[in-house]
Amino acid sequence: MADAAVLLDSASELCASRRCGEAVALWEQASSLRPADPGVHYQLGFCYAAGCGARALLDPAIAIFHYRRALALSARENTVGRAMVLGALGNAYTSAGRSRPQLMNAIQCYEEAAEIYAAERKLDDWAREQFNLGNVWCEMPEAEFPEKWQRAIEHYERALSVRTRTKDARHYTATLQNLGTAYREVKSGDPHANVRKAIDCYSRAMRALRDAAPVRKRADLHHNLGNAYLTLSAMEAFEDRNVLRALRHFARALIARTKEESPFDYAATQFSRGQAFVRLAARGVGGPCSLDQARVCFAEAIEAFLISRQPVLADEVKQRLDLISPASREVPRELHPAGAK
Repeated sequence: MADAAVLLDSASELCASRRCGEAVALWEQASSLRPADPGVHYQLGFCYAAGCGARALLDPAIAIFHYRRALALSARENTVGRAMVLGALGNAYTSAGRSRPQLMNAIQCYEEAAEIYAAERKLDDWAREQFNLGNVWCEMPEAEFPEKWQRAIEHYERALSVRTRTKDARHYTATLQNLGTAYREVKSGDPHANVRKAIDCYSRAMRALRDAAPVRKRADLHHNLGNAYLTLSAMEAFEDRNVLRALRHFARALIARTKEESPFDYAATQFSRGQAFVRLAARGVGGPCSLDQARVCFAEAIEAFLISRQPVLADEVKQRLDLISPASREVPRELHPAGAK
């Protein structure tokens, strides 16, 4: 039988050369020889969580088992090593599904990891766990946790106390984008002020990205800005101006959100764009042309949702398209299908 140390060395070499399946087999053998070694269990958890990007190995349930074993076998002191395992375990819980128990487990992991990092003055790591906590709260069922968006906002804002534009532009923009979405969704406070805060977050993220950022990243922000301005149009006197702003952002988003490369994102933006044209038609702006444009957008959204295997969303948009058919006598102002934000 091979020595565990030899197996571990060989597994590490295979990992370095991206021969992931072979590496995992050796890690498994090493685990049978060293069942009480937390490092081996952590590595297996990392592999089954597809930590290196090898999606073929992804199995969150096995990853959770090994991360939990690593925690049980490691010392209980509040060490940075324990925090690292807790963060990885939290990620595995979120990957395992969106059920309430799994998400609650993830929150507990991230909170304990954040406490350790704060005590150790590892502020960048602390900010990462705050960001993760914000993301998990966004996923919680709103019926059970009506305060979910406010909690997400609090965690994102804590992360931004460390993630600044000059220090960490990439994570700064990601946090701002998620914070903006949380402000758009939060039910507490002044709705108008919340939407304005969302626009501010998206705008700051856009300025930080500039031209060097990937086109897809800018497209996501344009889509979010478009939806924020569309929401704002129902709240301010200058409605038409905000709808036109929304349309400009949707047009920019569609430069990267193509039907061929990202049909779901394309469908979501086309739906929002159609909604903007419906709102213009309801205001008497553009006459029949606005409704014609809306029909084209909704038809495109239906086709792209079907391509991306979202028949329920496609059917919802189809029902709304029927509402603005030439035979319809009224122009509805609100046409929001679930899941197409």
